[in-house]
Amino acid sequence: MIQCHDVTSCTWGSWEDWGECTKTCGSGGERKRQRHLQVVPYGDTQRLFEENRELERLNHDMANSRFQDLVVAFGGGAFSFVLVFAIVRTGRSMRADSSSLPHVVQDEQQGLIQAIEVE
Repeated sequence: MIQCHDVTSCTWGSWEDWGECTKTCGSGGERKRQRHLQVVPYGDTQRLFEENRELERLNHDMANSRFQDLVVAFGGGAFSFVLVFAIVRTGRSMRADSSSLPHVVQDEQQGLIQAIEVE
C-alpha cells in the first residue's frame, strides 16, 4: 500500500479485454476496451524509463525502415522510367531505320539495273 509521504508517479495499466460489439451484423458497430491510470511508487519508475528507452529504439528502427522503403521505391521508379524511356527511344530509332531501308535497297536495285544496261 502506498503511503501519503511516498514519492509516486503514474503509469498506464494494461489494456483490458475487448468488450462485446454493439451490433451483431452489418457495419457500424463498436467494441471498446479500457486501461486505467495507476499510481506507482517512485522506485518503480526505473521500469518506466526502460520501457521508454525501448519505445524510442523501436520508433527509431521504424523510421529507418521507412526511409529504406522510400529509397527502394524511388530507385525502382527511377529505374522503370529509364527502362521505358530506353525502350521507346530504341523503338523510334528502329522505325526510323526501317523506313529508310527500302529506299536504300531500291536505290541499290536501280544501280544494278543501270549497271546491267550499260554493260
